[in-house]
Amino acid sequence: MSLLAIFSRLDNIEIRYYRISIQNEVSGSGKGQKGWFKLERVSVSYEHPSDARLDHTLNIDFVNEKYGPSARVAVELSPESARKLVDVILTTLSHRDLAAVRT
Repeated sequence: MSLLAIFSRLDNIEIRYYRISIQNEVSGSGKGQKGWFKLERVSVSYEHPSDARLDHTLNIDFVNEKYGPSARVAVELSPESARKLVDVILTTLSHRDLAAVRT
């Protein structure tokens, strides 16, 4: 699937010089400063990191804006680590799908 095909399926895309930001709805839970909270949105961006000592990182922010800044889980990954994470997620989901077929 091409990047344009992926982008066309998402809610909000912002592309600027060396910064790409995509937001979408999610369903799940995250653990923040005050414990567990319901996740509602995710923002995925490629830009200069806030903390990681790299030129650019893939940044993932899971948030629930209703609860304010304490309801946020953020990560900054090197591009290589982000690709590995995608592979691990897809592999795990494919194994889950195989397990569902067997039952």
